[in-house]
Amino acid sequence: MPNLVLDPVLNPVCALFISSTTPPHQDTMRLIDVHTLELKEFFSNIPPYAILSHTWGNEEVTFQEYLLATSPQLHSHSHSQAQAQEIKRKAGFSKILGACSRAKQDRLQYLWCDTNCIDKRSSAELSEAINSMYAWYRDSVVCYAYLADVDHNDNGSFAKSRWFTRGWTLQELLAPSKIVFFDMRWVFLGDRKELASVICEVARIHIGALHDRNTVSEYSIAQRMSWAADRQTSRQEDIAYSLLGIFDINMPLLYGEGSKAFSRLQKEIMKVSNDHSILAWDAFGQERSQWMGVLAPSSASFRLSGSIIRDPGLRCNPFSVTNLGISIKLTVTETAEQGIWLAGLKCAKEVRERLPSASKDNNNRSLCRVFQVWIPLYSFGNNQNVRIHQPCSKLFLEASYIFRGKQESRNLLLSVDPVADGFCVDLERNKLEHPFGRLATLTSGFLVIASSGILSSIGLTFSKVYPLGNFHMVSLKNREKLAVSHEILCHGSFAILLSAMWDEHHTPTHWCSSTILYKDLQALAQVVAQSAWACLFGTRLHTPSGSCCNTASKMFALHDLIQSRYSNAIRQPVTSSMTPTVHFEAGDFYDLFQQSELIVHIIFRERPGS
Repeated sequence: MPNLVLDPVLNPVCALFISSTTPPHQDTMRLIDVHTLELKEFFSNIPPYAILSHTWGNEEVTFQEYLLATSPQLHSHSHSQAQAQEIKRKAGFSKILGACSRAKQDRLQYLWCDTNCIDKRSSAELSEAINSMYAWYRDSVVCYAYLADVDHNDNGSFAKSRWFTRGWTLQELLAPSKIVFFDMRWVFLGDRKELASVICEVARIHIGALHDRNTVSEYSIAQRMSWAADRQTSRQEDIAYSLLGIFDINMPLLYGEGSKAFSRLQKEIMKVSNDHSILAWDAFGQERSQWMGVLAPSSASFRLSGSIIRDPGLRCNPFSVTNLGISIKLTVTETAEQGIWLAGLKCAKEVRERLPSASKDNNNRSLCRVFQVWIPLYSFGNNQNVRIHQPCSKLFLEASYIFRGKQESRNLLLSVDPVADGFCVDLERNKLEHPFGRLATLTSGFLVIASSGILSSIGLTFSKVYPLGNFHMVSLKNREKLAVSHEILCHGSFAILLSAMWDEHHTPTHWCSSTILYKDLQALAQVVAQSAWACLFGTRLHTPSGSCCNTASKMFALHDLIQSRYSNAIRQPVTSSMTPTVHFEAGDFYDLFQQSELIVHIIFRERPGS
């Protein structure tokens, strides 16, 4: 088929190229002839085709229904004819016709649609189709994304489309060489590159992957998992199966296995990748002190891992899946809590600092900063370890602290299923007793770099380091536009409350901190609640008004209140030399989604056990 360029017209697929060099498929594929609506099977040399991406509704047309509606030989009696007419009245059939019409305009003879081109009664065919799905979208000439809940006259409806919340549409967004979006009336909205900025913000997908599909595999496992964090599927297993192509994995489908599917996916990824970021996930909706396996329960656990990269400066050691767990060699550093170690992963959080430019023409200069990821482990001896989330799921340690701290490289076995492995742990011993409620599921905007020790007189370097002790961290209030976020950290005798005011661009404009004694936290919570700051701690003692802590002045007033009540709390036997150091970095820092980060260095100076 000769090369073809279509000139833009009203609502076109602009500048669509169809090349005779399109590589043929080698697997079986069933396609719709857009002129006759007949289903045709191809076993090799599959012709150029368009492919449909959509969300399923209540009136989709199955393979059997489509055959009945489009095959005259099946209309031998009036009952069949009536059934055929009923099928043709379905919204799903109209959707297929709309896609066929678009393909004809683009001079393509064939179309693929997941509702009627797969015989889902055959488990073998369904399994083959799901494992081939990414390749089918990748090798299509063009993908039509039909957004049934979007009206081109409503500018805000695109960003709110259900299409961006479904698990299967992720690969349908990333795999095709060209994807174009249409509203409910098949009005052209734009293509992936034209809408990349909006999609990046709505779907939390790195804009580089939207501009160039060939870069998808260059993103870390944690980053690719984060793209699916807020997506849902009808079947629990499909959370894993919809990601097979994103990670170039093939595995059998076992509907009925539930959450085990996502565990199997991670094990399959580990067989072909040594990317440590697969371990850089967070335990959402769980008690912080809960012991868990090393594998994430779902892609939602990677919600805050979109800026976790494979650090090129950290050489990854290979690791493997064994019958005793994950075998991996990591650098570990001790903590003051018996049995708890911090293990350094060969991955890092990347933050960029926007630099002032001397030239008006060069205003995009930036400096890249990376912070190594450390995860807490509990050791049972014999190198057997379980993943824990105390003080939190992952930490960032001050570089000079890591350099001077006691470290060693260990071969570790990380338990995949601590309960099945027979590890009985007394959780009460490590419970964090505070009135702050559940673990937050979003970020407060603070990037906290933790350490403990005695500072030297030269900058933020250490003359002596202490292992981190009973250290806890909780996001009390998430970052929002024109509002204040809060995070609290506890270590030894002290608690530190961090607060920041964010403007309409999610950029911090004001920030401050207060340090009090840990034993006074319960009393502080009561003071705050009685002072109409109940929203800070999430307590139900009072219903917070809409004006609570949404201005910088009220944020400072809160800290003035705390400091006036507890100004005399930090005294003997707690000396001023033991008070933690809090240092906010000045600079315009942002993550890989262009969201600002406020970098805070917390240095605890209290000797463990004092």
